[in-house]
Amino acid sequence: MNATRNIHDGADIAARIACSLEKLIEQAPDDGEVAVPAARTSLVRPAHGWDSRYVEEAELSGERWHDFFRDAKTQVAGGGIVAFLGNRGTGKTRMAAEIARAGFWPTDKGEWNGNMVVTGKTALYRRAMDIFLDLRDCAKKGSARSEKDVLDSLAHAGLLVIDEFQERGESEWENRILCNLLDKRYATRRPTVLIANHTVAEMTAALSPSVRDRMREGGKAFVFDWGSWRRR
Repeated sequence: MNATRNIHDGADIAARIACSLEKLIEQAPDDGEVAVPAARTSLVRPAHGWDSRYVEEAELSGERWHDFFRDAKTQVAGGGIVAFLGNRGTGKTRMAAEIARAGFWPTDKGEWNGNMVVTGKTALYRRAMDIFLDLRDCAKKGSARSEKDVLDSLAHAGLLVIDEFQERGESEWENRILCNLLDKRYATRRPTVLIANHTVAEMTAALSPSVRDRMREGGKAFVFDWGSWRRR
């Protein structure tokens, strides 16, 4: 009886293997067909502060824009501080989004969660005014976050984009906060993109001497001096 059962069991196993092979053959691509890999998760996410208009990739034209993009992407990959300057509507924030989407920048600074070091790849987008509003909220009674928590999240992200740089108050306190933040990111070779509707002279005046010195060593300013695309 055992011998009979073993024969039946062996036949069942063989049948299951044959069925599995047939399914694999059916799912295999035809000759010449190339399997398409799954789409990569976008690094430009609303959860990281990006407006919905920048989540989807855009096809932009303009030889100088693309020249700037290639150069800026290289600067960012090297961990530099990059500034995009010029009038509204010239594609400064869009360029930052496409650089973020390309992913040629470091991973986040690892954090210990009690069991292991956790790392990710975050392109964090913040408007300058929102950074300082978040810091002021930390002083409110019952706040769950400290100023250190806010600044650590900004310092640890693989890429930080600070937009509307011209809208901040430029107080001594704000200048010290920015200098400290950019210095931390510079020390860990994590790139920062600053976006402002400033001229070069105005941006120079808005940055501390130490930040300007770091930009000269490992960064660059790009002036978007063409007309607004929004008017086209």
